Amino acid sequence: MFILIIDDDKEDVQLMSEILVKEDSDIVVQHAFTGYEGLNILESCQFDAIIVDYILPDCNGLELVKKIREKIATPIVFVTGSGDEMVAVQAIQNGCQNYFPKNNLTVNGSLFHKVVSAPSNLQYLEVITKLHLLKQQARNIEKKMMVVGCSLSQDSIDKLQPLMGNAAIV
Repeated sequence: MFILIIDDDKEDVQLMSEILVKEDSDIVVQHAFTGYEGLNILESCQFDAIIVDYILPDCNGLELVKKIREKIATPIVFVTGSGDEMVAVQAIQNGCQNYFPKNNLTVNGSLFHKVVSAPSNLQYLEVITKLHLLKQQARNIEKKMMVVGCSLSQDSIDKLQPLMGNAAIV
């Protein structure tokens, strides 16, 4: 597993790297100390997961997550030492798969499990998003069919009914 950590605190980067590699020696960690540096690395390398800190010297981690999401769908775990539940909610809304408070970094295995589970969480979110879009498209089609149905003859409505299933043709 190849992981990018974007965090300006060298001690936290070292600790996160040690925790991840201790849990799985096949993990390779690369780091960036600024959002700009992280975006540049992402232009040339692919990662299995990205860890992004909330407060960076050149940008807000929430904004960085949005920029990353515009380009790639790699799972992101958001970490912060100064956030709360509202920051966690914003991080998830901006495209993160998990949130992890830095004061829990020393908890054995927790960060590792958040990072390793991020890809499966991303797949789940993609399925839910596609389902939501399909439902919206179905509602739009149903609305259009209701408008069209007003001008159809009964014979045409009878022919369309098997195609529409449970949707009503008015």
